[in-house]
Amino acid sequence: LVNKTKCEPENECLDASSCSQKCTDEKHGFTCSCEEGYTLDADKRTCKVTEGGKDMRVYISNRN
Repeated sequence: LVNKTKCEPENECLDASSCSQKCTDEKHGFTCSCEEGYTLDADKRTCKVTEGGKDMRVYISNRN
């Protein structure tokens, strides 16, 4: 509520837990989508690597 007189739309995409990759804010909620090589899981929030797709890699280094 803004000034106790009107409602302001909430952007659910600002919540980091909304989608695992891409989030599109919409009038009545949000929609999740995935980068190339990933598909949206049944929960409609989590992206999973597609078969034959690229695996995510994490590099850890103790040097700059």
